[in-house]
Amino acid sequence: MAIADQSILDHLEPIAKLSAGRKKELAALCFTEKVNKDIDPTRMNVAKAAQALYLLKGDLSLHYYDDKKVTIHGGTEAAQYPVNADQKVAKTVALTEIEILRIDMDLLDIMMTWDQLSSAGKPPKEQPKAIKFAQNAQPTVAEAHPRSTDEWLNDTEVFSAFNLQSGVFSRLPAANIEAMFKRMTTVKVAAGQVVIQQGGQGDYYYLIQNGIALVSR
Repeated sequence: MAIADQSILDHLEPIAKLSAGRKKELAALCFTEKVNKDIDPTRMNVAKAAQALYLLKGDLSLHYYDDKKVTIHGGTEAAQYPVNADQKVAKTVALTEIEILRIDMDLLDIMMTWDQLSSAGKPPKEQPKAIKFAQNAQPTVAEAHPRSTDEWLNDTEVFSAFNLQSGVFSRLPAANIEAMFKRMTTVKVAAGQVVIQQGGQGDYYYLIQNGIALVSR
């Protein structure tokens, strides 16, 4: 297996609709596999998890429950879509040695949901260089340019795939995500100021936009 090249994802649907940041992150989580002739790649799902399977190279035969057979060739328009998307497909058979790509459906669904919320996957608008410099030099100046909902949603470091699947945001209904971000505000914090006190009342959720925080117990 080899880590997937991001350029591959640009030609697969619906992955091609993801933002550049999400595609870069997804590429690092995907692997391409080579499958020998006469093998059914859909039966090689060891994890038994819902997966989208794409044919990248070679010829693959789709066998339907009504005995119909269709051959898909890697690199064609038909191969841009998951070969196992149609529930009427009973099995698949590699007619040649093939190369495939598997993607966890839950992971893809989460990424698509967040990108759709952030202006249909459009990247955030470029900030003026002067503001960027000010943020790096003096974090509190960032208050002059509070992050928009789109900028937060497109932050693949704070909201990485791992955090979205297992963190606190994994329990948040998709319908409430955008509403939550619209209610977020930028708060100026001075050096040395205590933001959260252990044992205190926890009525807010904090994200570090700029600067460094020390956590102690």
